[in-house]
Amino acid sequence: MYLTFSLPFTIWFLRDYIMSLPIDIEESAQIDGCGRLQLFLRIVLPLAAPGLAAAGAFAFMSSYNEFLFALLLTQTIGSQTLPVILSSVATNPDASLALIATSVVLAMVPPLIFAIAFQRFLTRGLVAALGKG
Repeated sequence: MYLTFSLPFTIWFLRDYIMSLPIDIEESAQIDGCGRLQLFLRIVLPLAAPGLAAAGAFAFMSSYNEFLFALLLTQTIGSQTLPVILSSVATNPDASLALIATSVVLAMVPPLIFAIAFQRFLTRGLVAALGKG
């Protein structure tokens, strides 16, 4: 379900990002003797890393924060996503404030880890995406 929503935007974003990369660098690498695989691994992939990180961040956050489909399509607690479980804990009148606060803090951990790990790439990718518009 999440794939049908995040994949079209991700493909569109990455296509435009890859098309904006300078072709001169690739041509220079081919003149210097790079094969297709070397060209991809040593030139294109490092240049595309910020765009890949920004697209990955979008896909991750849109899937991680999705609520409506997870609420409607899951029935057991084992298959529910974190936002659905968080809402059920927050709306439970018997839940303590400590449980609610702990749930919210635990829900913030995966996006924080992702953002810290990819901070350098995310900043470059988002600035490049905004500069094109």
